Amino acid sequence: MKKKIDYSYLIVILFCLVEVLLISSGNRIFGSTIDWLPQHIAFPDYFRQLFYKTHNFLPSFAFSLGAGQNIYNFSYYGLYNPLIIFSFFFPFIKMSTYISLMNIFLFILFGCLLYFYFKRHHDNKLSLIVTLILLCASPILFHFHKQYMFVDYLPFLIIAMIGVDNYIEKDQLSLVAISIFLIIMISYYYSITCILVLCIYAIYRYLEFNKKIEIKKLVKKGLIFIIPIIIAVLAASLLLLPTAHTLIDGRTISNSAKKITLIKKIIPKINFDAVLYSNYSIGLTFISLLSIFYALFSKKKEDKFLSIALLIIFNIPIFIYLLNGNLYFRNKILIPFIPLIGILLIKLLETIKNKKLYFKKTIYLSSTIIILEIISTILSKKTTNLYILIIDIFYVLLILFLYKNNKIKSKLFSILILIPSLIVVTISNYYDIYVTKDLISKVENPSITKELDKVLSKEKNIVRTNTLDNTDYTINRIYGNNFNQNSVYSSSSNKYYKSFYKKAFHEALPYRNKLMYPQNNDILFQTFMGVKYIYTTSTPPIGYTRVSKNIYRNNNVLPVFYGTSNIINYNNYKTLEYPNNISAFLSGVITPNEKTTKGIDFAIEKFPLGEELIYTKRVTIKNKDNKLLIKSKDQGYINLKVNNLNKGDILIIKLKLLNQEKCSQTSPDQRITINNISNVLTCNKTFYENNNKTFHYVISSNNKIDLLHIVFNKGIYKIDNIETYKLNYNSLNKIKENQSKFIPKSKNIDNKIEGSINMKKDGYFVTSIPFDKGFKITVDNKKIKPLKINKAFLGFKLEEGKHNISIEYIAPYQKEGLILTIIGLGGIIILLIHDKIKSKQK
Repeated sequence: MKKKIDYSYLIVILFCLVEVLLISSGNRIFGSTIDWLPQHIAFPDYFRQLFYKTHNFLPSFAFSLGAGQNIYNFSYYGLYNPLIIFSFFFPFIKMSTYISLMNIFLFILFGCLLYFYFKRHHDNKLSLIVTLILLCASPILFHFHKQYMFVDYLPFLIIAMIGVDNYIEKDQLSLVAISIFLIIMISYYYSITCILVLCIYAIYRYLEFNKKIEIKKLVKKGLIFIIPIIIAVLAASLLLLPTAHTLIDGRTISNSAKKITLIKKIIPKINFDAVLYSNYSIGLTFISLLSIFYALFSKKKEDKFLSIALLIIFNIPIFIYLLNGNLYFRNKILIPFIPLIGILLIKLLETIKNKKLYFKKTIYLSSTIIILEIISTILSKKTTNLYILIIDIFYVLLILFLYKNNKIKSKLFSILILIPSLIVVTISNYYDIYVTKDLISKVENPSITKELDKVLSKEKNIVRTNTLDNTDYTINRIYGNNFNQNSVYSSSSNKYYKSFYKKAFHEALPYRNKLMYPQNNDILFQTFMGVKYIYTTSTPPIGYTRVSKNIYRNNNVLPVFYGTSNIINYNNYKTLEYPNNISAFLSGVITPNEKTTKGIDFAIEKFPLGEELIYTKRVTIKNKDNKLLIKSKDQGYINLKVNNLNKGDILIIKLKLLNQEKCSQTSPDQRITINNISNVLTCNKTFYENNNKTFHYVISSNNKIDLLHIVFNKGIYKIDNIETYKLNYNSLNKIKENQSKFIPKSKNIDNKIEGSINMKKDGYFVTSIPFDKGFKITVDNKKIKPLKINKAFLGFKLEEGKHNISIEYIAPYQKEGLILTIIGLGGIIILLIHDKIKSKQK
């Protein structure tokens, strides 16, 4: 007999495609403006470019990003993700196109695998309904176009669950090991939760498969189940060990997490938000929450166990805290639990279908849930989900009542029970902001790469380049092999560089996310960091002259590598306040243990600006107690005439905000933009609160500055301690005097930089690469100790004379990780052989 075609797969595929098409029609593409374009596209694109540039499959160093960093700072974004590595075979396909298509495919694959999994154990029609409900979970589709590492492991989680079935039923282990290995490589952040889900599921299936429970057999079965998990972790060690080092070294715990005591972490807390509606939680509807509570009263021990396990994990904060890597309390880490809730949901729907649902019990449970949610709302002072939940509960109770009394048929019931999920997925995706075709064509414009390549290919030295257009989207984008920049936006990055950027140079912070360190038009920072070229369709800072249509060059910036004998002791440096501390960085090298050999080349002068108010719009200004009180409507602005600046003067402004707005739709972040340089203070208690309460501006122009155009976001600004400084750009002419030039062997930097230098005097070899523990220095084939100079950067002592220099970066624990990976992959091969023998025996 011919097998019947299961058209449910076609329904799942069409359902997924319709959802995708609804949000990516017109001028929009399947990707969000926040994070997707600047991070989740830019990093994989860089990994692919780096591979074709160096042909090294195991890179350690990302010289082109963040001024040069351990590449494992960015491993979260797909360094060894097999789905990303597959794109290496298609260099002619834009990474944005590849990622969009990949995620659409994974969304469909997840749906098909969900249905395949459920129909192995349950009725086809119910399996289809539950699959569609789970596909409507808020975070699923949402993060396939936003932060796809939150969800792109999900198809492999379902395969791992099938692997658990194979183990419980057939004693086969290889599918579990392979699936967990792939989950880790795709999204190590979610892999711990996935492993927990699989352990819970393994116990669930064992309880279901065995009528009588013998503790010894259960323990033995559990210990054997640990073997494929250990093997998978070993196989992924090439990723995990070096990444763990960078996370310990370069990531900080959130302020909100620091404030919560151990007692508060272990005391149960009503957390229905973990399950309901949100894009950053499990994001299901009331019927799913009901299924968890209903299973508490099940006669089946496996259902009762699963319900208790879920309620404990969701409602005791320490579990969410630990699963988030001790960083914060966020329900997004619970997304992998969606399939487990689906198991209880399909059991509930089976009960309803068989007319075995106790309606009174359902009403009692629903009432209990409402009461608990009201208590939670009072304690948290958030009412967002309460009203939605009440409406959802009454809707479900109504259709359950109608179905119980035969007022509606089974097919109509299935459609009606799906409606709340359809509403949730529609709303959750509707309010996202999508990348437009116009925006991505600007950011990915191939003419930018061509123009930059044409200019940079002629450059003999290793230099940096900034792009000052769309800096929020180009912050991590690399335009070609010769393009190196100093900006970075990553969940983990070099801690010394982050501190230097914010606390030494006090760079303007134009974006609300505290993890963003963007390219900017601060001429002093650009000079220090060796930014010789700038790409912009606007006006460049002072000192840059046009060399092509949109590219400007400045020959007066410091080299990325050079030698100097101009030493400034750190204790002398500490006596300098901002902005005169910047004079020290530009005058020589700051070291902790050497005597000062030279003073500061120039001073930055504090002076009265001599401003004159000539125009205001949508702004009121009051002077109260020698402090400015400014009330602005959205994009209100002030024009000030400046009298005391000459041509070539760089203007530095420092001001302090005394107030911080509370987060609301009517009170957004406080932002002040002066001559297109922007600073923002995030509203109070936002998750990525940046605490940028003192604004700094370095304003320069090739023309005389005689007007300040100051723009305010909507809000109230209490401003104090306004200080103004100036420095004539010609003062910087001395900074390259008496330097010893480094001549690189090649501009094509992999994990190693080699070259020669002729030191004029004893001194230091200076770089503007952030210091890290992985550097190995050899001078004339002799090992030299790397030092942290200029507060944040790599350097080392160097004697007078000619020297051959090699600077190599080896990511800490990469070699050890590689050895363990080889062992782990060997273990997977052994499991495959074991399973093959087992299958033959049966």
